[in-house]
Amino acid sequence: MILNTSICIVTGFQFTTAISQPKRDPIMITLEGSNADNSSLTLGTSWTLIYNGSSGLEIDPGRGKVGFLQILNNTQPYRSYRMLVISKREIESGVHYSEFALYGHSCLPETHIQTRNIMTQTTSAYMRVTNDYPQPLILTTSTNMNMKDTFPSQTIEAGRTSPMSYISTGTEICQSYFDIAYGSSTIKINMGQDKYVTDANLFGIKGQTEALLAPTKPFSKDTDYTFYFFGGPDVLPPLINSLIDANLPAITAYVSTNQFYFNLTNDIKLTIKQLDLIPQSIRCSYATLSPIHHQENNLQWNINMILNLNGKIFGSITYHYMSMDFNITLSNASMLMQAIVNISDLQVLSCTITQVAFSIQNFNINNDLLMLVKAFFATWYKLIDTPYNLASTLNIKYNNIIIDKLNIAINKIINTTLIKNVFKKKSMSDKTFSNDTHKMEQIKTNNSRWMSTLKIQSKMLSQLKIPGTHNSGSYELMRKLSEIIYGNIKFLWNLSANTAPANGQLPFSTDKIYVGRILLDYIIDTVLRISISQSRTIRQQLDDGIRFF
Repeated sequence: MILNTSICIVTGFQFTTAISQPKRDPIMITLEGSNADNSSLTLGTSWTLIYNGSSGLEIDPGRGKVGFLQILNNTQPYRSYRMLVISKREIESGVHYSEFALYGHSCLPETHIQTRNIMTQTTSAYMRVTNDYPQPLILTTSTNMNMKDTFPSQTIEAGRTSPMSYISTGTEICQSYFDIAYGSSTIKINMGQDKYVTDANLFGIKGQTEALLAPTKPFSKDTDYTFYFFGGPDVLPPLINSLIDANLPAITAYVSTNQFYFNLTNDIKLTIKQLDLIPQSIRCSYATLSPIHHQENNLQWNINMILNLNGKIFGSITYHYMSMDFNITLSNASMLMQAIVNISDLQVLSCTITQVAFSIQNFNINNDLLMLVKAFFATWYKLIDTPYNLASTLNIKYNNIIIDKLNIAINKIINTTLIKNVFKKKSMSDKTFSNDTHKMEQIKTNNSRWMSTLKIQSKMLSQLKIPGTHNSGSYELMRKLSEIIYGNIKFLWNLSANTAPANGQLPFSTDKIYVGRILLDYIIDTVLRISISQSRTIRQQLDDGIRFF
């Protein structure tokens, strides 16, 4: 493997198995590096051993699946790498794998290897890590390269955020980086400018770790970025993506019918006319919901969510009486949204966004607008001429406007009559509950002395089935709504697994709430688990009935 144009520091690798039989998987390998030119690579003396050990495939992950990520203790850059398989799962079989991926820190131009110790501008950021787990999170920092100030190792309590820490690069002309690890995740953080990059490479379980590096200059005078890192459960992202898939086509059609206006200043108005989006244009990569105060009745909850954005926006921008159409295409952009949900009053639901931040890797604006802005509004042009500057403009200059508009839209949606009625339907009246309880008492059979009959006592132990301790009245409830409808779950009948109709109406204002199949299945399964695990003692559950297994 020869990297002709750059020299990289490899710090890990990962195999992907082939579709053939497991007996052909590589088990032990060596990895070597060299900076010799191509003509000298065949000489054994030019290679330096980096790694000798497991391939990460000792436990078969399945066919066409990735093995364990193997982390290397390597800080030396090499242009070329050589991997040798020294053992297989079965000796008589040939080697077969579909992919061998190298991981590491960003590549450095070869010419910079000779220019160390030359002073350069540093890159700095404020950084914080949020623990969304219900238990403390131990964070460790390691592999510090050309960092003047780095993030300290620490323990972050459950549901809390670390203090904001200042981090900065050293003065050498090279890629600065450091590693942090918490939970089951390792994150490699690069920092640099010009030919060096600022990014974060995450290694861990998808959905349990995420980061957003938000640009802040030229509006911030002291730092270039604010780094947001998160660790938490991975339950919510697929559920939110199910909701997006079910509603985004309808929302896109609604925007085309009902244009949105934003006053950027007293003189400048932005109009959103059309969205060119498909469900895959907006993906949730991280989301958690955790109580602000860990107590029995939690009425306020924190939401942390990161959305990945790709798509095209059409609109117009008006300055006094002059108007021009625009279209902007975003790719590999991310948006962080933090909010507080208050459920103390179900008559007036409240969701308040407290933080929004953006990161943009690439974008494109129609050239005629870009040239006009560059010619007549040079100050404005500097705010949107690069992905970094555009993200910084959204993060600082117009952040409050974005938060205000989002809060208005979200609270308008969650306080629609339909959604408010859903919350009401989850509570049964005292009269209904009393009637249902009376009916249950009438048909209740006391099975607490089920082994007291002569017939049962005459049997050998091997002939008996062992009773469970769950309420048989809730056992094996069908997932079909027609089988489980009763007072406490009438709200399920407002939910739909279908896609909302793209008819120019907001999907949340109809007689259905479109949640998608994945989210609907999760809601029904949760209701069933709650119905099975009622707050009764083991004796009370036995009195209610016997379940054999």
